[in-house]
Amino acid sequence: MKSGTTVKRPHRSGYVSVDTESGAGEGPLRVPARRSPARARSRSPATTASENFASFVNRNLVAPLASLADGAAARGGTPAADADMTPPSDAAADAERDVSLDHLMRDEDSRGRGSDECASEGRSPTSSSVRRRRARLQRQGTVRAIHQQYEANPLVVWLRMLAQFFLSLLSAVGLGVMAALYPVYAVTPSAALEALQKGAFNVGYLLYTTPVGRYFHLRAVRSNIKKRVAAHSRGIRASALSTCSVLPVPFFNDNYSYLLVDHATRTAAAVDPADPYTIKDVADRLQLTITHVLTTHKHHDHAGGNLVLQKKCGGGLVVCGHRDDKIPGVTKLVRGGDRFFVGRTEVGVVHVPCHTDGHVVYCVIGADAGGEDGLGGGGEGGGGGGGGGGASIDEKIDGGASKLPTHRVEAIFTGDAIINGGVGAFFHGGPKDCYENLHVRLKDMPDAAFVYSGHEYMIMNLRFAKWLDMDDEATTMALQEVIVRRHHRLSTQPSSLEVERRVNPYFRMRDREYLSRVNDLAAAVEAGKRKRWWRRYFKGGEKKEDATREMDEFDGVGVDGGAAIGEVSVGESVAGIKTVQELAKYRHIVDSTSEGTRFRATEAEDEEETENGDETPTSEGGMAPPTPRPINVEMSERR
Repeated sequence: MKSGTTVKRPHRSGYVSVDTESGAGEGPLRVPARRSPARARSRSPATTASENFASFVNRNLVAPLASLADGAAARGGTPAADADMTPPSDAAADAERDVSLDHLMRDEDSRGRGSDECASEGRSPTSSSVRRRRARLQRQGTVRAIHQQYEANPLVVWLRMLAQFFLSLLSAVGLGVMAALYPVYAVTPSAALEALQKGAFNVGYLLYTTPVGRYFHLRAVRSNIKKRVAAHSRGIRASALSTCSVLPVPFFNDNYSYLLVDHATRTAAAVDPADPYTIKDVADRLQLTITHVLTTHKHHDHAGGNLVLQKKCGGGLVVCGHRDDKIPGVTKLVRGGDRFFVGRTEVGVVHVPCHTDGHVVYCVIGADAGGEDGLGGGGEGGGGGGGGGGASIDEKIDGGASKLPTHRVEAIFTGDAIINGGVGAFFHGGPKDCYENLHVRLKDMPDAAFVYSGHEYMIMNLRFAKWLDMDDEATTMALQEVIVRRHHRLSTQPSSLEVERRVNPYFRMRDREYLSRVNDLAAAVEAGKRKRWWRRYFKGGEKKEDATREMDEFDGVGVDGGAAIGEVSVGESVAGIKTVQELAKYRHIVDSTSEGTRFRATEAEDEEETENGDETPTSEGGMAPPTPRPINVEMSERR
């Protein structure tokens, strides 16, 4: 390459002309070119060595001193200090320029060669240009990280130090409090600890039921919508009844709201619309007019959206709720036995106190072909929905179910009174209330009635039910179907009262043999529980090895041929419900360990039957997605 000639070199903005002597170009690339190899060969070794030495001195001695002098001048240094700094010689500056720009010119040469090779071979230089661009960006980022103009703001640094100090101090104080209280915990009786734990829970529960809890609930709903969090279930389909259809609307991790759509008028009732934004959006898309809100109880994951939905619908909604629950936005107080219409669909109310004092179940009453049943309990007005007096005798005895044509009930919205395969927590009631709800107030409801609950807990509840009774065929069949559905993220709604009465442990407390199985399991679990530390120093404290052996020997049956014969009394059933509720605190452990040895045995049996030509394989991965429909426990011919 001759000196003073102009060559074209590639650049990200196109090819530019660069003068090889001065580096002046026609485009944005303006860098001095390195000397040609011929010129470099013509230079003497002494000249090269001198320039290398000058470059070394400039880089390691002159440049650092110049930096210090600049810093001193910025801080008020004297001009004499600057005068002592002599500029480097022309040869040294030229050598330094060669060293600093050598790598850049090598990049430019490689770009030219790469582009020429791509052009000669007919290939596009896009991929190589992308790599070069990434390399340049990475280099620029490194330079920016090194050449920072200012240090961090001292105030920001100081505030961060203070924050770290206070966090460390808070952690130390917390550890000190724990160390001070641990001796008190170690000598406090278990009953007192349980009472303190219950008191702390009650305080938290009271705070949750306040408007503050509702605010945080709606904030979480809006956050999920903003982040576009996927619903916990898909494949949602409406279930058609005689006068209406019911569409589940999933939200949060496991919650359900529902739209009850009247066929004749296309008006709808929103059941527990705790996500009012999604409910309103679905109704608008389906061109439905929401006229009613049916609230089962006061908890914010069921009633937290009433006020927002009322506002979004213009303020004309009829918001129903029981008088014993302080439900926000209620415009129509209902009680057990009330009947009213959503469009031309009749809805009845049954009071089921236990989860909360004012928990109700809404019953969809089917069309009356004969016309013998008229509206009872006040019709649209609500049958005694006025204020003042307490609950009626019928509501106290059977929740008002005796006022309803229970034989025509096609579906029930149970909220947390019945959560498919189980029941809700006993916040305001006890085992006796649960027994009366299931075996007195709802006993006349037909088996074919659909059950729409407030949560997607069925797989966990059925695994718990399977743990309570390993040999029950109906529970096994229902669990297998639910596992396959949840593997494909399909909804398990609705269930039916037939399914609940056959697999739900709380419904099975009238079975003597089943009650004995549950009691034996509870005794084995109690024997294997971890004891307080002082039990080992007193007689009667069981060794852990003996308790483990007893639990291992327990096979889940525990009923011999001489089991008591006769109908289970109410007291025994209530005691059995209390036992199941105490065991239910382990259902999360059962759910997380459901793929353990007990379930592997069942799967091994199913695989063996599949090899013998039987149907219904249990492998989740090998089964096609099932068609969404109500859960059933019809027996197969596999046994």
